[in-house]
Amino acid sequence: MTVIIETDRDLKEQYLIKSDQIVAKLNNPESSIDYQFYEFLTRNNVSEFILKYQDTMIFPRNNGGYPNPTMNHLVLAKYLKENKKKSHSFVDLGCGTGFLGNFAKKDLGIDNIYFSDMNLNAINQSLSSYQLNNGVNLQNYLKENSNGKIIFDIKDKGNLVALIGDSNEMLNGFDLEGQIGTIAPMYVPEICEVFPQAYQVFASVAKNTGLKLYVAHSNLANDKVEEAAQKNGLSLNSVNEKEELFRIDYTDGRNRPIIKDLSSKGLKMKNGVPYHTIMVSEMSYR
Repeated sequence: MTVIIETDRDLKEQYLIKSDQIVAKLNNPESSIDYQFYEFLTRNNVSEFILKYQDTMIFPRNNGGYPNPTMNHLVLAKYLKENKKKSHSFVDLGCGTGFLGNFAKKDLGIDNIYFSDMNLNAINQSLSSYQLNNGVNLQNYLKENSNGKIIFDIKDKGNLVALIGDSNEMLNGFDLEGQIGTIAPMYVPEICEVFPQAYQVFASVAKNTGLKLYVAHSNLANDKVEEAAQKNGLSLNSVNEKEELFRIDYTDGRNRPIIKDLSSKGLKMKNGVPYHTIMVSEMSYR
């Protein structure tokens, strides 16, 4: 029996689906798997399930070291689809489960997909989800597997490249000028201090490759994003915003962060409830 956690197109509802039947629904989900559904699956010992947004399905993370897609990922995917963003190639930087790269292939129709991450398990999970979405056995199309580069030539379906290691080093030699890259870091100051240098690292990738980089982030991290763009000589434009309840989990849906005094960084209180804004910013080399 297949269990699917599906988020609706407008990010307002989430469904728990068993055998093609909706068995539970909740409003205003907090991530690709809301903590309430996560707790339900845990209580019922459901360890195998699929996450779905629009036409894209992914396998959830299979261990620690990288998160399931957060609301940042979903807001960014929604923006890319609604604004019909297209390019010859798409680079999912710090890909984790590979949600954005798989979304680019399945929902945006982009031919050539690059998954890049330091974590081998994340790369393997991204490739498994690629097979799920595209009905292919990647071993039949393997072209190269050496020095952290795994390249598949999928004929009429384009190329797939998986890179394990430092993104700047691994992307060196690929022609990506003007192509789309994405990141959706977990970092929120004082709440989730995971990889605070992510913006700086991936802004340097945009500078070195010529990628047009779309960054999904909390407005509470604006100073980090602005600093990264400035240090790398990149233009920076805010292209989309979505106010969200600030009750975010970036790991497994169970832990609740302690809200600290972040009003100076843009945290808003409404009737005693904290909110922040998930932003999509565009970085590109001047």
